[in-house]
Amino acid sequence: MSTKLERLRTLLFVHELEQESPDFPSATERKSAQVAAKGKHDPVAEPERYLTERARHLLEDWRSDHPDLAGIASHTNPFRQLRLLVLPLAALSVIIGFFLYQLDTSSEVNLLSVPLLGLIAWSIIACLISLVLWLLSFFRTEKTPLSHSLLCGIRRLLSRLHRSTGDHPGLASFQEKWWQTLHFPLRCRVRSALHLMAVLIALGSVIGLYARGISTEYRVVWESTFFQSGEELRGFLAPLFQPAVSLLGDQFPSADALDALQRSSASSTSGENAEQWIHWYAVTVGLLLGIPRLILALLWRLRSLQAEAALSYRSLPVSGWDRILYEAAPVTRTLRCVAYPTAPDDEELAELTEFLSQTQERKVQLEVASTVSFGEEDEDLCIDGSVDFAIFSLSATPEQETHRAFFSKLQTQHPDTKILLRTQAFDAKNEHLRDAGERRLTRVRAWHKLFSADQVELLVPESRSTPHQ
Repeated sequence: MSTKLERLRTLLFVHELEQESPDFPSATERKSAQVAAKGKHDPVAEPERYLTERARHLLEDWRSDHPDLAGIASHTNPFRQLRLLVLPLAALSVIIGFFLYQLDTSSEVNLLSVPLLGLIAWSIIACLISLVLWLLSFFRTEKTPLSHSLLCGIRRLLSRLHRSTGDHPGLASFQEKWWQTLHFPLRCRVRSALHLMAVLIALGSVIGLYARGISTEYRVVWESTFFQSGEELRGFLAPLFQPAVSLLGDQFPSADALDALQRSSASSTSGENAEQWIHWYAVTVGLLLGIPRLILALLWRLRSLQAEAALSYRSLPVSGWDRILYEAAPVTRTLRCVAYPTAPDDEELAELTEFLSQTQERKVQLEVASTVSFGEEDEDLCIDGSVDFAIFSLSATPEQETHRAFFSKLQTQHPDTKILLRTQAFDAKNEHLRDAGERRLTRVRAWHKLFSADQVELLVPESRSTPHQ
Protein backbone atom coordinates (compact mmCIF):
# COMPACT_ATOMS: atom_id res chain seq x y z
CA MET A 1 0.00 0.00 0.00
CA SER A 2 1.29 3.48 -0.89
CA THR A 3 2.61 5.92 1.69
CA LYS A 4 -0.37 8.18 1.09
CA LEU A 5 -2.86 5.42 1.82
CA GLU A 6 -0.90 4.51 4.94
CA ARG A 7 -1.30 8.10 6.15
CA LEU A 8 -5.03 8.07 5.44
CA ARG A 9 -5.46 4.73 7.18
CA THR A 10 -3.67 6.06 10.28
CA LEU A 11 -5.83 9.19 10.23
CA LEU A 12 -9.08 7.25 9.95
CA PHE A 13 -8.05 4.68 12.56
CA VAL A 14 -7.14 7.27 15.20
CA HIS A 15 -10.27 9.29 14.40
CA GLU A 16 -12.49 6.27 15.07
CA LEU A 17 -10.60 5.52 18.29
CA GLU A 18 -11.17 9.09 19.48
CA GLN A 19 -14.86 8.87 18.65
CA GLU A 20 -15.52 5.44 20.16
CA SER A 21 -13.11 5.30 23.13
CA PRO A 22 -14.29 7.34 26.14
CA ASP A 23 -10.85 7.32 27.80
CA PHE A 24 -8.70 7.92 24.71
CA PRO A 25 -6.96 10.20 24.25
CA SER A 26 -6.49 11.92 27.58
CA ALA A 27 -6.01 15.69 27.72
CA THR A 28 -2.29 15.15 28.29
CA GLU A 29 -1.95 12.79 25.31
CA ARG A 30 -3.90 15.17 23.09
CA LYS A 31 -1.75 18.16 24.06
CA SER A 32 1.49 16.20 23.68
CA ALA A 33 0.50 14.98 20.20
CA GLN A 34 -0.49 18.50 19.16
CA VAL A 35 2.84 19.99 20.29
CA ALA A 36 4.86 17.22 18.59
CA ALA A 37 2.94 17.55 15.32
CA LYS A 38 3.22 21.36 15.27
CA GLY A 39 6.97 20.98 15.69
CA LYS A 40 7.18 19.23 12.30
CA HIS A 41 4.30 20.57 10.22
CA ASP A 42 2.34 23.79 10.00
CA PRO A 43 -1.38 23.01 10.55
CA VAL A 44 -2.34 25.85 8.19
CA ALA A 45 0.07 25.18 5.29
CA GLU A 46 0.23 21.36 5.66
CA PRO A 47 -3.05 20.26 7.26
CA GLU A 48 -2.92 16.61 6.12
CA ARG A 49 0.68 16.10 7.22
CA TYR A 50 -0.03 17.79 10.54
CA LEU A 51 -3.09 15.61 11.15
CA THR A 52 -1.13 12.49 10.23
CA GLU A 53 1.77 13.32 12.54
CA ARG A 54 -0.66 14.01 15.37
CA ALA A 55 -2.43 10.70 14.70
CA ARG A 56 0.87 8.80 14.75
CA HIS A 57 1.76 10.14 18.18
CA LEU A 58 -1.65 9.25 19.55
CA LEU A 59 -1.44 5.81 17.96
CA GLU A 60 1.85 5.06 19.68
CA ASP A 61 0.23 5.67 23.06
CA TRP A 62 -2.77 3.50 22.17
CA ARG A 63 -0.65 0.61 20.86
CA SER A 64 1.27 0.39 24.11
CA ASP A 65 -2.02 -0.19 25.94
CA HIS A 66 -3.67 -2.47 23.33
CA PRO A 67 -0.94 -4.50 21.55
CA ASP A 68 -3.31 -7.31 20.54
CA LEU A 69 -5.85 -5.04 18.86
CA ALA A 70 -3.10 -2.95 17.26
CA GLY A 71 -1.90 -6.05 15.40
CA ILE A 72 -5.33 -6.54 13.83
CA ALA A 73 -5.58 -2.91 12.74
CA SER A 74 -2.12 -2.87 11.16
CA HIS A 75 -3.08 -5.73 8.82
CA THR A 76 -6.29 -4.15 7.54
CA ASN A 77 -5.15 -3.78 3.94
CA PRO A 78 -8.00 -4.41 1.47
CA PHE A 79 -5.60 -4.39 -1.50
CA ARG A 80 -3.46 -7.12 0.03
CA GLN A 81 -6.53 -9.15 1.00
CA LEU A 82 -7.91 -8.83 -2.53
CA ARG A 83 -4.56 -9.89 -3.99
CA LEU A 84 -4.43 -13.01 -1.84
CA LEU A 85 -7.89 -13.95 -3.09
CA VAL A 86 -7.11 -13.25 -6.75
CA LEU A 87 -3.89 -15.29 -6.93
CA PRO A 88 -5.54 -18.73 -6.53
CA LEU A 89 -8.30 -17.67 -8.93
CA ALA A 90 -5.63 -16.73 -11.48
CA ALA A 91 -4.09 -20.18 -11.19
CA LEU A 92 -7.55 -21.71 -11.54
CA SER A 93 -8.10 -19.67 -14.74
CA VAL A 94 -5.01 -21.17 -16.35
CA ILE A 95 -6.16 -24.68 -15.39
CA ILE A 96 -9.65 -24.07 -16.82
CA GLY A 97 -8.19 -22.81 -20.08
CA PHE A 98 -5.75 -25.72 -20.25
CA PHE A 99 -8.52 -28.32 -20.01
CA LEU A 100 -10.77 -26.69 -22.62
CA TYR A 101 -9.20 -29.02 -25.19
CA GLN A 102 -7.86 -31.71 -22.90
CA LEU A 103 -11.38 -32.89 -22.12
CA ASP A 104 -11.98 -33.51 -25.81
CA THR A 105 -10.46 -36.94 -26.59
CA SER A 106 -10.85 -36.63 -30.38
CA SER A 107 -7.91 -35.72 -32.56
CA GLU A 108 -9.86 -33.42 -34.84
CA VAL A 109 -10.07 -29.66 -34.71
CA ASN A 110 -13.30 -28.21 -36.06
CA LEU A 111 -12.63 -24.78 -37.51
CA LEU A 112 -16.05 -23.67 -36.25
CA SER A 113 -15.70 -25.14 -32.74
CA VAL A 114 -16.99 -23.21 -29.73
CA PRO A 115 -13.65 -23.06 -27.83
CA LEU A 116 -11.99 -21.54 -30.88
CA LEU A 117 -14.51 -18.88 -31.89
CA GLY A 118 -16.33 -18.55 -28.55
CA LEU A 119 -13.29 -17.24 -26.69
CA ILE A 120 -12.62 -14.66 -29.38
CA ALA A 121 -16.25 -13.49 -29.66
CA TRP A 122 -16.59 -13.33 -25.88
CA SER A 123 -13.40 -11.29 -25.62
CA ILE A 124 -14.39 -8.78 -28.30
CA ILE A 125 -17.79 -8.14 -26.67
CA ALA A 126 -16.29 -7.92 -23.17
CA CYS A 127 -13.56 -5.54 -24.36
CA LEU A 128 -16.08 -3.18 -25.94
CA ILE A 129 -18.26 -3.14 -22.81
CA SER A 130 -15.29 -2.65 -20.50
CA LEU A 131 -13.86 0.15 -22.64
CA VAL A 132 -17.17 2.01 -22.43
CA LEU A 133 -17.32 1.51 -18.65
CA TRP A 134 -13.73 2.66 -18.29
CA LEU A 135 -14.51 5.89 -20.12
CA LEU A 136 -17.65 6.42 -18.05
CA SER A 137 -15.67 5.92 -14.84
CA PHE A 138 -14.10 9.36 -15.31
CA PHE A 139 -17.50 11.01 -15.10
CA ARG A 140 -19.12 9.01 -12.33
CA THR A 141 -18.06 6.90 -9.38
CA GLU A 142 -21.40 5.59 -8.19
CA LYS A 143 -21.97 1.91 -7.69
CA THR A 144 -22.67 -0.29 -10.66
CA PRO A 145 -24.55 -3.55 -10.04
CA LEU A 146 -21.90 -6.06 -11.16
CA SER A 147 -18.71 -4.64 -9.68
CA HIS A 148 -20.45 -3.39 -6.54
CA SER A 149 -22.14 -6.73 -5.84
CA LEU A 150 -18.93 -8.62 -6.55
CA LEU A 151 -16.91 -6.37 -4.27
CA CYS A 152 -19.49 -6.67 -1.48
CA GLY A 153 -19.30 -10.45 -1.79
CA ILE A 154 -15.51 -10.35 -1.57
CA ARG A 155 -15.77 -8.09 1.47
CA ARG A 156 -18.08 -10.53 3.27
CA LEU A 157 -15.82 -13.47 2.40
CA LEU A 158 -12.68 -11.73 3.64
CA SER A 159 -14.40 -10.61 6.83
CA ARG A 160 -15.08 -14.26 7.65
CA LEU A 161 -11.51 -15.29 6.88
CA HIS A 162 -9.95 -12.35 8.72
CA ARG A 163 -9.41 -12.30 12.46
CA SER A 164 -12.26 -10.80 14.42
CA THR A 165 -11.98 -7.30 15.88
CA GLY A 166 -13.73 -8.50 19.02
CA ASP A 167 -16.08 -6.15 20.80
CA HIS A 168 -14.04 -3.00 20.17
CA PRO A 169 -16.41 -0.58 18.38
CA GLY A 170 -13.59 1.66 17.16
CA LEU A 171 -11.90 -1.14 15.21
CA ALA A 172 -15.12 -2.39 13.67
CA SER A 173 -16.11 1.12 12.63
CA PHE A 174 -12.64 1.77 11.24
CA GLN A 175 -12.60 -1.34 9.07
CA GLU A 176 -16.05 -0.60 7.67
CA LYS A 177 -15.21 3.01 6.82
CA TRP A 178 -11.78 2.08 5.40
CA TRP A 179 -13.41 -0.28 2.91
CA GLN A 180 -15.93 2.46 2.14
CA THR A 181 -13.10 4.91 1.43
CA LEU A 182 -11.34 2.52 -0.95
CA HIS A 183 -14.53 1.26 -2.59
CA PHE A 184 -13.99 2.84 -6.02
CA PRO A 185 -10.24 2.02 -6.32
CA LEU A 186 -11.03 -1.56 -5.27
CA ARG A 187 -13.75 -1.85 -7.91
CA CYS A 188 -11.18 -0.77 -10.51
CA ARG A 189 -8.77 -3.41 -9.19
CA VAL A 190 -11.48 -6.07 -9.45
CA ARG A 191 -12.14 -5.15 -13.09
CA SER A 192 -8.41 -5.27 -13.82
CA ALA A 193 -8.20 -8.71 -12.20
CA LEU A 194 -11.14 -10.01 -14.26
CA HIS A 195 -9.40 -9.00 -17.49
CA LEU A 196 -6.20 -10.71 -16.38
CA MET A 197 -8.15 -13.87 -15.64
CA ALA A 198 -9.61 -13.79 -19.15
CA VAL A 199 -6.08 -13.56 -20.54
CA LEU A 200 -5.00 -16.50 -18.38
CA ILE A 201 -7.94 -18.60 -19.56
CA ALA A 202 -6.95 -17.91 -23.18
CA LEU A 203 -3.29 -18.62 -22.40
CA GLY A 204 -4.23 -21.89 -20.73
CA SER A 205 -6.29 -22.96 -23.76
CA VAL A 206 -3.38 -22.27 -26.11
CA ILE A 207 -0.97 -24.15 -23.84
CA GLY A 208 -3.40 -27.06 -23.62
CA LEU A 209 -3.79 -27.20 -27.38
CA TYR A 210 -0.04 -27.24 -27.96
CA ALA A 211 0.55 -29.71 -25.10
CA ARG A 212 -1.90 -32.22 -26.53
CA GLY A 213 -0.57 -31.62 -30.04
CA ILE A 214 2.82 -32.95 -28.95
CA SER A 215 1.44 -36.44 -28.37
CA THR A 216 -1.54 -36.37 -30.76
CA GLU A 217 -1.76 -35.48 -34.43
CA TYR A 218 -4.53 -32.97 -34.79
CA ARG A 219 -6.45 -33.09 -38.10
CA VAL A 220 -8.42 -30.01 -39.11
CA VAL A 221 -11.89 -30.37 -40.67
CA TRP A 222 -15.09 -28.38 -40.75
CA GLU A 223 -18.79 -29.04 -40.97
CA SER A 224 -21.68 -26.66 -40.69
CA THR A 225 -25.40 -26.30 -41.18
CA PHE A 226 -25.10 -22.69 -42.34
CA PHE A 227 -21.95 -22.75 -44.52
CA GLN A 228 -22.35 -24.92 -47.60
CA SER A 229 -19.11 -24.24 -49.47
CA GLY A 230 -15.51 -23.29 -48.94
CA GLU A 231 -16.15 -19.88 -50.51
CA GLU A 232 -18.74 -19.01 -47.85
CA LEU A 233 -16.51 -20.27 -45.06
CA ARG A 234 -13.52 -18.35 -46.42
CA GLY A 235 -15.51 -15.10 -46.34
CA PHE A 236 -16.18 -15.70 -42.63
CA LEU A 237 -12.80 -17.00 -41.43
CA ALA A 238 -10.36 -15.04 -43.60
CA PRO A 239 -10.96 -11.63 -41.91
CA LEU A 240 -10.65 -13.31 -38.51
CA PHE A 241 -7.37 -15.12 -39.15
CA GLN A 242 -5.82 -12.72 -41.68
CA PRO A 243 -3.84 -10.66 -39.10
CA ALA A 244 -2.22 -13.85 -37.75
CA VAL A 245 -1.66 -15.23 -41.26
CA SER A 246 0.05 -12.02 -42.38
CA LEU A 247 2.11 -11.83 -39.17
CA LEU A 248 3.43 -15.37 -39.69
CA GLY A 249 4.06 -14.79 -43.41
CA ASP A 250 1.58 -17.45 -44.58
CA GLN A 251 -1.24 -17.56 -47.11
CA PHE A 252 -4.82 -18.22 -46.13
CA PRO A 253 -6.22 -21.34 -47.87
CA SER A 254 -8.27 -20.89 -51.00
CA ALA A 255 -11.94 -21.82 -51.31
CA ASP A 256 -11.01 -25.10 -53.03
CA ALA A 257 -8.61 -26.01 -50.22
CA LEU A 258 -11.37 -25.40 -47.68
CA ASP A 259 -13.79 -27.50 -49.75
CA ALA A 260 -11.35 -30.39 -49.39
CA LEU A 261 -11.59 -30.08 -45.58
CA GLN A 262 -15.39 -30.14 -45.45
CA ARG A 263 -17.00 -33.16 -43.86
CA SER A 264 -20.55 -33.87 -44.93
CA SER A 265 -22.89 -36.74 -45.68
CA ALA A 266 -21.30 -37.00 -49.13
CA SER A 267 -17.72 -36.72 -47.92
CA SER A 268 -15.83 -38.33 -45.06
CA THR A 269 -12.51 -36.52 -45.42
CA SER A 270 -9.92 -36.98 -42.71
CA GLY A 271 -8.77 -33.39 -43.14
CA GLU A 272 -5.16 -32.22 -43.01
CA ASN A 273 -2.47 -31.71 -40.38
CA ALA A 274 -3.59 -28.85 -38.11
CA GLU A 275 -0.16 -27.46 -37.18
CA GLN A 276 -0.53 -24.35 -39.30
CA TRP A 277 -4.08 -23.72 -38.07
CA ILE A 278 -2.99 -24.11 -34.44
CA HIS A 279 -0.33 -21.43 -34.93
CA TRP A 280 -2.92 -19.14 -36.51
CA TYR A 281 -5.31 -19.83 -33.67
CA ALA A 282 -2.68 -19.03 -31.00
CA VAL A 283 -1.65 -15.76 -32.63
CA THR A 284 -5.29 -14.76 -33.25
CA VAL A 285 -6.18 -15.37 -29.62
CA GLY A 286 -3.17 -13.27 -28.62
CA LEU A 287 -4.10 -10.42 -30.94
CA LEU A 288 -7.88 -10.33 -30.36
CA LEU A 289 -8.01 -11.47 -26.74
CA GLY A 290 -4.65 -11.26 -25.01
CA ILE A 291 -3.45 -7.80 -26.04
CA PRO A 292 -6.81 -5.96 -25.70
CA ARG A 293 -7.48 -7.56 -22.33
CA LEU A 294 -3.97 -6.73 -21.09
CA ILE A 295 -4.47 -3.12 -22.21
CA LEU A 296 -7.83 -2.92 -20.42
CA ALA A 297 -6.35 -4.51 -17.32
CA LEU A 298 -3.63 -1.84 -17.37
CA LEU A 299 -6.15 0.95 -17.94
CA TRP A 300 -8.28 -0.16 -14.98
CA ARG A 301 -5.17 -0.44 -12.83
CA LEU A 302 -4.16 3.09 -13.82
CA ARG A 303 -7.71 4.24 -13.07
CA SER A 304 -7.36 2.72 -9.63
CA LEU A 305 -4.05 4.50 -9.04
CA GLN A 306 -5.61 7.76 -10.22
CA ALA A 307 -8.53 7.33 -7.80
CA GLU A 308 -6.11 6.57 -4.96
CA ALA A 309 -4.04 9.67 -5.78
CA ALA A 310 -7.20 11.81 -5.62
CA LEU A 311 -7.95 10.68 -2.07
CA SER A 312 -7.25 13.07 0.79
CA TYR A 313 -8.19 13.40 4.43
CA ARG A 314 -11.33 15.18 3.22
CA SER A 315 -12.28 11.99 1.31
CA LEU A 316 -12.60 9.99 4.50
CA PRO A 317 -16.25 9.38 5.52
CA VAL A 318 -15.82 11.27 8.80
CA SER A 319 -15.82 14.87 10.03
CA GLY A 320 -14.14 16.92 12.75
CA TRP A 321 -10.89 17.83 10.99
CA ASP A 322 -11.62 21.57 11.11
CA ARG A 323 -11.93 21.49 14.88
CA ILE A 324 -8.57 19.73 15.28
CA LEU A 325 -6.86 22.15 12.87
CA TYR A 326 -8.49 25.10 14.60
CA GLU A 327 -7.09 24.01 17.98
CA ALA A 328 -3.58 23.89 16.53
CA ALA A 329 -3.75 26.99 14.33
CA PRO A 330 -1.65 29.94 15.54
CA VAL A 331 -3.41 33.01 16.94
CA THR A 332 -3.26 35.71 14.27
CA ARG A 333 -4.68 38.56 16.35
CA THR A 334 -5.60 39.42 19.93
CA LEU A 335 -8.92 41.26 20.33
CA ARG A 336 -9.41 43.34 23.50
CA CYS A 337 -12.78 43.86 25.14
CA VAL A 338 -14.40 45.65 28.07
CA ALA A 339 -17.09 43.72 29.97
CA TYR A 340 -20.14 45.34 31.56
CA PRO A 341 -21.26 44.72 34.25
CA THR A 342 -19.50 41.37 34.85
CA ALA A 343 -16.73 39.52 33.03
CA PRO A 344 -17.44 36.24 31.22
CA ASP A 345 -16.12 33.06 32.82
CA ASP A 346 -13.55 30.87 31.10
CA GLU A 347 -16.18 28.74 29.32
CA GLU A 348 -18.04 31.78 28.00
CA LEU A 349 -14.78 33.42 26.95
CA ALA A 350 -13.77 30.29 25.00
CA GLU A 351 -17.16 30.20 23.27
CA LEU A 352 -16.95 33.89 22.31
CA THR A 353 -13.38 33.40 21.07
CA GLU A 354 -14.47 30.52 18.82
CA PHE A 355 -17.40 32.59 17.54
CA LEU A 356 -15.15 35.52 16.62
CA SER A 357 -12.64 33.20 14.94
CA GLN A 358 -15.39 31.77 12.75
CA THR A 359 -16.73 35.24 11.99
CA GLN A 360 -13.32 36.56 10.93
CA GLU A 361 -12.27 33.23 9.32
CA ARG A 362 -9.00 33.15 11.25
CA LYS A 363 -7.99 32.20 14.77
CA VAL A 364 -8.12 35.08 17.22
CA GLN A 365 -7.69 35.43 20.96
CA LEU A 366 -10.22 37.40 23.00
CA GLU A 367 -8.79 39.25 26.01
CA VAL A 368 -10.77 41.06 28.72
CA ALA A 369 -8.94 44.36 29.20
CA SER A 370 -11.27 45.69 31.92
CA THR A 371 -14.58 45.05 33.71
CA VAL A 372 -16.89 47.95 34.55
CA SER A 373 -19.50 47.32 37.27
CA PHE A 374 -22.97 48.78 37.61
CA GLY A 375 -22.80 52.35 38.90
CA GLU A 376 -19.36 52.98 37.40
CA GLU A 377 -20.55 53.74 33.87
CA ASP A 378 -20.30 57.50 34.44
CA GLU A 379 -16.79 57.36 35.84
CA ASP A 380 -13.72 57.98 33.72
CA LEU A 381 -12.52 54.87 31.90
CA CYS A 382 -8.79 54.37 32.23
CA ILE A 383 -8.15 51.74 29.57
CA ASP A 384 -4.78 51.68 27.84
CA GLY A 385 -4.52 50.45 24.27
CA SER A 386 -7.29 49.64 21.82
CA VAL A 387 -10.72 48.24 22.62
CA ASP A 388 -12.43 46.13 19.96
CA PHE A 389 -15.61 45.03 21.76
CA ALA A 390 -17.91 45.95 24.57
CA ILE A 391 -19.38 42.78 26.06
CA PHE A 392 -22.93 42.79 27.37
CA SER A 393 -25.04 39.88 28.59
CA LEU A 394 -28.10 38.88 26.61
CA SER A 395 -29.72 37.93 29.92
CA ALA A 396 -29.85 41.60 30.93
CA THR A 397 -32.67 43.87 29.81
CA PRO A 398 -31.11 46.59 27.63
CA GLU A 399 -31.43 50.00 29.29
CA GLN A 400 -30.78 53.52 28.06
CA GLU A 401 -29.43 54.80 31.40
CA THR A 402 -26.90 52.02 31.95
CA HIS A 403 -25.89 50.01 28.86
CA ARG A 404 -26.20 52.79 26.28
CA ALA A 405 -24.70 55.38 28.65
CA PHE A 406 -21.67 53.15 29.27
CA PHE A 407 -21.20 52.41 25.57
CA SER A 408 -21.50 56.08 24.57
CA LYS A 409 -18.77 57.00 27.06
CA LEU A 410 -16.59 54.12 25.79
CA GLN A 411 -17.11 55.21 22.18
CA THR A 412 -15.77 58.68 22.87
CA GLN A 413 -12.39 57.13 23.66
CA HIS A 414 -12.56 54.15 21.27
CA PRO A 415 -14.83 55.05 18.32
CA ASP A 416 -14.36 51.70 16.48
CA THR A 417 -15.69 49.59 19.32
CA LYS A 418 -18.34 46.97 18.46
CA ILE A 419 -20.84 45.20 20.69
CA LEU A 420 -20.59 41.51 21.51
CA LEU A 421 -23.39 39.76 23.42
CA ARG A 422 -22.84 36.87 25.83
CA THR A 423 -25.62 34.38 25.16
CA GLN A 424 -24.66 31.22 27.02
CA ALA A 425 -26.48 32.00 30.29
CA PHE A 426 -29.63 33.17 28.51
CA ASP A 427 -29.76 30.03 26.30
CA ALA A 428 -29.14 27.70 29.25
CA LYS A 429 -31.93 29.33 31.26
CA ASN A 430 -34.54 29.09 28.48
CA GLU A 431 -33.58 25.93 26.58
CA HIS A 432 -36.33 23.85 28.23
CA LEU A 433 -39.08 26.34 27.27
CA ARG A 434 -41.29 25.76 24.27
CA ASP A 435 -40.92 29.36 23.09
CA ALA A 436 -37.16 29.61 23.74
CA GLY A 437 -36.42 30.63 20.16
CA GLU A 438 -39.05 33.36 20.19
CA ARG A 439 -37.82 34.73 23.53
CA ARG A 440 -34.27 34.88 22.23
CA LEU A 441 -35.30 36.69 19.06
CA THR A 442 -37.32 39.25 21.04
CA ARG A 443 -34.40 39.98 23.36
CA VAL A 444 -31.90 40.33 20.47
CA ARG A 445 -34.26 42.77 18.71
CA ALA A 446 -34.43 44.85 21.91
CA TRP A 447 -30.63 45.14 21.96
CA HIS A 448 -30.55 46.12 18.30
CA LYS A 449 -33.23 48.76 18.91
CA LEU A 450 -31.28 50.28 21.82
CA PHE A 451 -28.22 50.92 19.62
CA SER A 452 -29.98 51.48 16.28
CA ALA A 453 -29.23 55.24 16.33
CA ASP A 454 -25.50 54.64 16.87
CA GLN A 455 -25.08 52.53 13.71
CA VAL A 456 -22.81 50.19 15.62
CA GLU A 457 -22.14 46.56 14.68
CA LEU A 458 -23.72 44.14 17.15
CA LEU A 459 -22.52 40.50 17.13
CA VAL A 460 -24.68 37.72 18.56
CA PRO A 461 -23.53 34.04 18.63
CA GLU A 462 -26.10 31.57 17.39
CA SER A 463 -27.88 29.38 19.88
CA ARG A 464 -26.34 25.91 20.27
CA SER A 465 -29.36 24.47 22.04
CA THR A 466 -32.36 22.95 20.29
CA PRO A 467 -35.65 24.57 21.31
CA HIS A 468 -38.21 22.24 22.80
CA GLN A 469 -40.87 21.27 20.30
